[in-house]
Amino acid sequence: MFIAWFCKSFLIDGEDTGDFFDTYAAAFIPDTETNRTVYISVCDDDLPEADETFTFYLTLPKPSARIKLGSPKSVTVTILSNDNAFGIISFNMIEDGPNPAEEDLSPARGNITFTPGRSVLIYNLTVLDDQLMMVAHPQRNRFDGITIVRNGGTHGNISVTWVIIRNSSDPSPVTADLVPETGEICFDQGEMLVTIPLNIIDDDLPEEAEPYILKLLAHTIQGGAEVSEPSELEKVELVNRIPLIPPVSPRLGEIRNISLKITPDIANGEIGFISNLPIILSEPEDSPATVVPIALHRDGTDGQATVFWSLKPSGLNQKAVTHDDISPFNGSVVFLSGQSDTSINITIKADDTPEMNETVLLTLDRVSVENQILKYGFTTREIVILENDDPGGVFEFSPSSRGPYSIKEGESVELQIVRSRGSLVRQFLRYTVEPRDNNEFYGSTGILEFKPEPLTVSVTEGSVANFTVIRNGSADAAVAVQYITVNGDATAEEGDFVPSGKSSVILFDVGEREQNLSVYTNDDDTPETDEAFYIFLLNSTGKSNGFMYF
Repeated sequence: MFIAWFCKSFLIDGEDTGDFFDTYAAAFIPDTETNRTVYISVCDDDLPEADETFTFYLTLPKPSARIKLGSPKSVTVTILSNDNAFGIISFNMIEDGPNPAEEDLSPARGNITFTPGRSVLIYNLTVLDDQLMMVAHPQRNRFDGITIVRNGGTHGNISVTWVIIRNSSDPSPVTADLVPETGEICFDQGEMLVTIPLNIIDDDLPEEAEPYILKLLAHTIQGGAEVSEPSELEKVELVNRIPLIPPVSPRLGEIRNISLKITPDIANGEIGFISNLPIILSEPEDSPATVVPIALHRDGTDGQATVFWSLKPSGLNQKAVTHDDISPFNGSVVFLSGQSDTSINITIKADDTPEMNETVLLTLDRVSVENQILKYGFTTREIVILENDDPGGVFEFSPSSRGPYSIKEGESVELQIVRSRGSLVRQFLRYTVEPRDNNEFYGSTGILEFKPEPLTVSVTEGSVANFTVIRNGSADAAVAVQYITVNGDATAEEGDFVPSGKSSVILFDVGEREQNLSVYTNDDDTPETDEAFYIFLLNSTGKSNGFMYF
């Protein structure tokens, strides 16, 4: 069954607003269904508009004895008022005052372009002074008034109440100097500007400038408009110019100028980093090392100054930071006479060791001359070397588990997944069997947990830590696998264990599948708690399609 429908647009003041296009279409409802949803597009624009309506009609494409339209067969849709249809009420700050506009606002002139379809545009002005309106104490009793502007739309009649209060400790009523002190302003439909008339009382009393606050009371708004900033004139000053008497207090004293002799001990300023934010670095990938300059600045350039600095590992992995990761760990830089900027050069080194984030603190320790001081808050930079070389590991099926497999119904198959590279973090691995909706397999989805450091060996101080390295897969060729020791709580620098060399390897001859690896620990007389260090297997060389693991 086809049901035709059409929407009829509306006119406002004889004009098409363009919010909706006349539409005629049909909706098909199959025999098995009882309803259909149709979508009507309403155009978005920037025009302030009051409530608008259009009508949605149902018709039959052709007369039918079997199908009739029920009631109601038309719907009226209302687009609510939008884009500040009734206006935004605020003070009009473009006023004639005692000062030129350039002294209070920037810029004081320029071009504003309205693109087609735009009725509102925000233009930013910088207020150089404050919102100050000077009202001279007049020879006549009437002041031209303060203008209130209605921006946005001008639909409907609106009103808002205003009030004037004193902005000083003067207890006398406002009406002693000007009237009225409160009132209501009204905007008729289409009206954009209204003036608040003020009558200023003329008297013969010598008076200083009298400040007032003029407020638009937002809670009194009627007609659907809004009150926007500025809704308050913080300074409306009544200036008595008959006669003009300078104030006795406050006033300047006799000593109004001093001289300061600039001596060498105060001629130069502070030395510090140009920023105190952390520095995030990555281990270089295409080169063995990269140099990172970290900028320093000093205020004043008289004479030569030497700044001494140092690096100190920090954070959770501080004992894992060595000279193989970053260097140097201390040094100095020189500011020559006349030089205000220099830098500390830090070298970040590349390796194949899986590592977590490593953090060091770069600190300015001291300066060589007395007339130079370190800038407070800018003497330390945190340097973070991001995790690298797969600390969480690389996962893949073991070569011995790659199949293909031929199994009978009811049988199971065991697949081995190996984790190479790093094993420093706990890692979960999700697996699936495709197609996923096949119900002939049990365990078609699941999650495997790989714990950090899956192999742990405990030894006493002074003994040997022995490991067995296993070679799986093919053993038809000779291969070599590199290994390294890495500091933990126990460090090689403190003599806790004998570290590996830079090219320590384990050799597997043809047919060999196991080799022993030993690391010696040192005995000392220092009382210590349990301490750990790590051993990693790295790249293998030779023709091998297998894996090496402990």
